[in-house]
Amino acid sequence: MVDPVAETSTTPMSTLDFRPILRELTDSAMEVRRSLRAAILAVLPPGTDFTSRRIADVLGLDKTSGWRCVRVATIADVAGILGSLPRGRGWSKILEALERTGCPDDALASLRAAVDGLHDRIVRRGISQAMLEVIAAGELDDAARKIVLRRIRQQHFESTLLVLGVSARTRMGATIVAPAQGGDVADVVGVTLVEGLERHRDGPPWNIHVGFTPLRRGRRDAEADTAEASPFLPAWSTPDTLGEEIVAEHVEGRWRFDFVSRRPDDPDPIRVALCESIRGTGPLRTDDPDKLVTFAMPHGLPVQSTVFDLLLHRSIEPSAIPYAALYATIDRDANGSARSDWPETTRLPLDAATTEIDDPDLPEPLEDLSQTWRELLEHGADLLERSPDRSLDRALDEFRIHRTFIPHPPVPATVVVRWGLPGDGA
Repeated sequence: MVDPVAETSTTPMSTLDFRPILRELTDSAMEVRRSLRAAILAVLPPGTDFTSRRIADVLGLDKTSGWRCVRVATIADVAGILGSLPRGRGWSKILEALERTGCPDDALASLRAAVDGLHDRIVRRGISQAMLEVIAAGELDDAARKIVLRRIRQQHFESTLLVLGVSARTRMGATIVAPAQGGDVADVVGVTLVEGLERHRDGPPWNIHVGFTPLRRGRRDAEADTAEASPFLPAWSTPDTLGEEIVAEHVEGRWRFDFVSRRPDDPDPIRVALCESIRGTGPLRTDDPDKLVTFAMPHGLPVQSTVFDLLLHRSIEPSAIPYAALYATIDRDANGSARSDWPETTRLPLDAATTEIDDPDLPEPLEDLSQTWRELLEHGADLLERSPDRSLDRALDEFRIHRTFIPHPPVPATVVVRWGLPGDGA
């Protein structure tokens, strides 16, 4: 157990509620995002990748300005936009570069108006650059306070496992997305690994996973094929059978898995591996530049860490880069309707960023599970390979991996990752 955390002095910044700021600045920030993206696309040569390097090269900007351009123009999260805004003369340099490279007058005027509008709101609020950056992280605390909060979260894990009587070493999830049916719609595979399940006292079965929700939102969704076969993977699970330590049931089209107890004669860690898929889940292109896709991983189990990977096939060019947020909500009903969004009033501090990684190897605390995790992701990609449309390579190295890693996440909570659908003209 870690030592008790001493009380720290509270500063005005650490007690300020950032949610009213987000609500007030949302429209202005999204207008900057839309107008900046339109202005940049107007000067990029046809077929040019929308990356920070290419934007910097075409506009004659430094690498940092190019990075801020692509972040502000593509990120799906308002707080993230605010934290990525150019500093000092950054906006002037970007606007001058766009004008120099022939940006149309109407696109440039729209961007100037959007930037001025957002700047006016920020000035009226008295928000500093430092405050914008901590808002982007979902917190309003300095470095010392962050260290304290990490210790508090570890203590929260240790106390919660005693209260609830259950825990796990880690819960990892991945959502794998690839085009199907000629690229118009998406096939989706979900992979889950719960490692090191433990009982700390007797108690009722504890839910560890609720599967995909049957989709009922429209004509195409009504055709979505959700397999009823159990997603349990005995080859990667310990024990490799259900019914004693882990039980499962199929309710209202969703699979539910509960942890019952440990067998006293089995000292090996309990591991549960799951994989499920939905075919033709929804359109892969949109005429709405702000259309976002939301994937969520809820959990009500105390864990030492959680990993949420989003794998997008390289043929998918998202209009908004994947970006994670953490919410103090969870849907645990196997027969409830699917949650489509999470209110900002339940948003929690998150000092972890969603980053694109080159391979699926896990960070240091979990590196012994890297091979198992890679095999599970390959298994999920293989399910997509068996899709009726085999025109695209769906090997694991054909996916970009966007990872969110959170040590000692609070319970209950939901990790939400949002990204933007490609536009019809992309």
